[in-house]
Amino acid sequence: MPQTLPTSPLQEMLLSRPEWSRQELLMLLGQEQPGVPVATLVSRLHTLKIKGVLHSVGRGCYTSLAPRPTFAPVLDSGTTRLLRQAQLALPTGAALCFSDTAWLNEFHNGPMLPSYRLLETSKVHLPALYEALLTHSRLVFLNPDSAAVLTYVHRHERAVVLRPLISEAPLTRTGSASTSPIEKLLVDTLAHRDLYLDYQVSLPGIFAQARQCYALNESRLRRYANRRDLWAEVQHLLQPET
Repeated sequence: MPQTLPTSPLQEMLLSRPEWSRQELLMLLGQEQPGVPVATLVSRLHTLKIKGVLHSVGRGCYTSLAPRPTFAPVLDSGTTRLLRQAQLALPTGAALCFSDTAWLNEFHNGPMLPSYRLLETSKVHLPALYEALLTHSRLVFLNPDSAAVLTYVHRHERAVVLRPLISEAPLTRTGSASTSPIEKLLVDTLAHRDLYLDYQVSLPGIFAQARQCYALNESRLRRYANRRDLWAEVQHLLQPET
């Protein structure tokens, strides 16, 4: 459990924001104890981490709030079969990432929305993956543009969309499969607006709910959002929490 902070002003300051950078924390500690050497401030920062007053939420980022759980979606049997078929179609070591738009229903205040599945891999492997999955289902779409998604994909609940996996995209493990971590899932609501069309008006609430319920690595979020050239939009959606 988090410990009581040593001074009330520092406690109030830390609780005024969900996250702080290392440099900002050192500045706060320095304002509380002017003239103290930086090495002493670094040592006190380390002590606050040991006592559970501060928690690391990413490289150089901290929070005074209790640690949140890691987002870990459950894969149903149909998805498990799909991923097994996809993995057999790809060369050993080829990156494969699975996402499900249904995962956002957890953060969406409203009725359950239609869901679609997204598989991403290297562009060179997409044709082989498409041919392999077609032998099991006709509801597979190879790198459709937005018009095709809106015209065809949205007609079929649980359709599978294949798209290129961009370099440096963050991945996480769910069982034996690679899936989108919460940071990638949030950014992809903007990167794949056509797939997540039904959620667009609810994105501010979805971002806030996801951030409240799960650990969010802001460094990873920023890197992937910048990679997608979407950081400004992500910042805007996170603004109520900052």
